[in-house]
Amino acid sequence: MNRKWTFYSVLGLFMMLIPAGCSEDVTPPVAAFTFSPQSATTADPVTFDASGSDPGSCDNCYIVEYKWDFENDGVWDQISDNSTISYQFQTSNIYEVVLQVRNNQGYTSVDNALQTVEVVASSSNGAPSTPSVSYPSNGSVEIEVLPTLTWSSVDPEGDGLLYDIYLGTSESPQLIKSSHETNTYTPDAPLNESTTYFWKVVAKDTDGNQTTGPVWQFTTTGAGTGANRPPNKPTSPYPETLSTDRPLNQIVEWEGSDPNGDELTYEVYFGTTENPPLQEVNYSGNTYNHGTLVASTTYYWRIIAVDPDGETTSGETWQFTTGSNDLNCPSEFTDPRNQKTYSAKAFGTQCWMTENLDYGDMINSGDPANNNTTEKYCYNNNENNCGTYGALYQWNEMMQYTHVEEVGGICPEGWHIPSETEWHRLVDYFGGNFKAGKRLKSGGTSGFDALLAGTRNTSASFEGLNLKGYYWSSTELDNSQALQIHFDGDLDGVYYNYRDKGFANSIRCVKD
Repeated sequence: MNRKWTFYSVLGLFMMLIPAGCSEDVTPPVAAFTFSPQSATTADPVTFDASGSDPGSCDNCYIVEYKWDFENDGVWDQISDNSTISYQFQTSNIYEVVLQVRNNQGYTSVDNALQTVEVVASSSNGAPSTPSVSYPSNGSVEIEVLPTLTWSSVDPEGDGLLYDIYLGTSESPQLIKSSHETNTYTPDAPLNESTTYFWKVVAKDTDGNQTTGPVWQFTTTGAGTGANRPPNKPTSPYPETLSTDRPLNQIVEWEGSDPNGDELTYEVYFGTTENPPLQEVNYSGNTYNHGTLVASTTYYWRIIAVDPDGETTSGETWQFTTGSNDLNCPSEFTDPRNQKTYSAKAFGTQCWMTENLDYGDMINSGDPANNNTTEKYCYNNNENNCGTYGALYQWNEMMQYTHVEEVGGICPEGWHIPSETEWHRLVDYFGGNFKAGKRLKSGGTSGFDALLAGTRNTSASFEGLNLKGYYWSSTELDNSQALQIHFDGDLDGVYYNYRDKGFANSIRCVKD
């Protein structure tokens, strides 16, 4: 387990050899912490107290930095100069929490403190329903060797679900895919012919509740992998069928697969009639942009998958309705305070800036002050980065030292800092926590263009540029932490966690 920290252990030993104003017989600091409550749930934050850490034996030593890794994955989740912090675990699990400390002489703890924290799901949140099989039905035979397994499960609170998928030739199938995001799954390679397979699904919600389905079975065909079969039915429409208040630039998405593993093309049907007209043939993508749509109009669309042998399979006809376009959301506006022009866009019932805020005077060190001057950070203290990625702001400065959700703060007049509720509304509009990230990030299909602008941590270091994006909300946990929204360049999801208000993050504003 401690192998993950070999690098840091070596670094700590190296630091011990550096003269830093201490006598030669110094001992490094020793990390230690307690936590409460001991019976943690996903509903409440856990308080970690590292005040019992030993600062070391040098003259006038004291600890200046506490680094926390809440999953023992080698990534510091929080870096703080406070010995006590709170952290809310999002899912039930057994977590290994790691602490490293550094004293004012630059010495780092050689051995990191590690404790196990068991987190259970909140009893106020119900578990998903037991997964039920859709295809192939239990006990079916002559199933194609590259089937699209399909099932259904619902969550009583409407939470987004993830799935662990088990598949194999024994009655106790092995895990082949963890935290799968949709209720369909196609194996990466054809299955064996004339073979009985067993499979099951575990449904998991965002609070860590999970429900295991029964073990189902099916038997593959013996027709030979060379025999061509029609494509599988197109699935997973986005937006979900019957969705309303969709934007006038809506891009539709779907998923397609083929039992032989063939590359597919598509026929795209799209229009305002229940039997929509053909728009594209030999279409190679799985997203389609029809251009600017008409407000308050229902659109119908259907996809036909075509394999290289001309075999076809039609999907269902899906539909969505555009919004009324009466939000008075400008496509762009100018901030009169510094004459900077921002783009904006309507998403459902909200109007958001689609660029990061950049307003105020850059400071290179220290914390902003409540001095009637807006103070910002630019990544790596380079003002050109503010022009490219927007500025980074500490939470209190952003809020202008108030504690009211959806306050105007440092946003231009007529705009405000989004609350947790407004962020959730945006994320749900683009498919929920597990899929919205790829659509909201820069280059995605939404037009929101969330930038991976990094952050400035409480140690005055910058990190994460072009790798991660952190956005503040106006929702706070307590006097020291507030909710941030996190985008990761390698992941499709949107993630929420509470962060020390001393971090400096990006800001998007919402129209009043």
